[in-house]
Amino acid sequence: MNLGDLSFQGREQLYLLMNKILPREKLKKLGVNNLKDEELLAIILGTGSKNEDVFKLSKKIINTFGIKGLKSINLETLLQIDGLGLAKASRIICAIELGKRIFSQSGEIIRSLDDVYKILIPYTYENSEVLVVVLLDGFKRVIRVEMLAKGRKNIVNVHYRDIVEICILNSANYIILAHSHPSNNLKPSNEDLEFTKKLANFLKHLEIELIEHVIFSKIGYIGLLNKI
Repeated sequence: MNLGDLSFQGREQLYLLMNKILPREKLKKLGVNNLKDEELLAIILGTGSKNEDVFKLSKKIINTFGIKGLKSINLETLLQIDGLGLAKASRIICAIELGKRIFSQSGEIIRSLDDVYKILIPYTYENSEVLVVVLLDGFKRVIRVEMLAKGRKNIVNVHYRDIVEICILNSANYIILAHSHPSNNLKPSNEDLEFTKKLANFLKHLEIELIEHVIFSKIGYIGLLNKI
């Protein structure tokens, strides 16, 4: 292969491969989009453990959980990895949470359910059913996105006061309730519809409007208000 036939970026990548350059230098030269998953994680961790360098530790974490599995990981599970102490595990958890909050588009105006679904996408990777509330101000801008419950049988039966409390604490004028169906069956149950109707009427007395109750999964979503 003639190096002269390569683009500038191609020559840079070949140079990095041959010289096994550190991820931070690769980041500087080629940009964050060219880092592998384990290289991104290595930068977050900073250092390795007593028995493993940071690259082996990063690969072990990703091989154990998978990159998608990290989206729903918790601190206790991470701490089970040999060589991963509280400080490093905390960095990973905080980096994931920061990404979720950025992705939640706080301050963005909700104009359609497509906008809502974009916010809910991170929660489609949960293996168990989750209940999420999207809180909006008077201009229908996102104030906060909160997961209220996870993995509970008949999860939609969260008590009204749990929903009201978070609305009042955040001065929400509108809310969108959403719960996942990991099975990808988006058909609502009679219980889903009855709960939606009662909640909408209950919130009206508090001058809070339930804009929609969404059932969502990896394949899409449906709204329930037009079905009650």
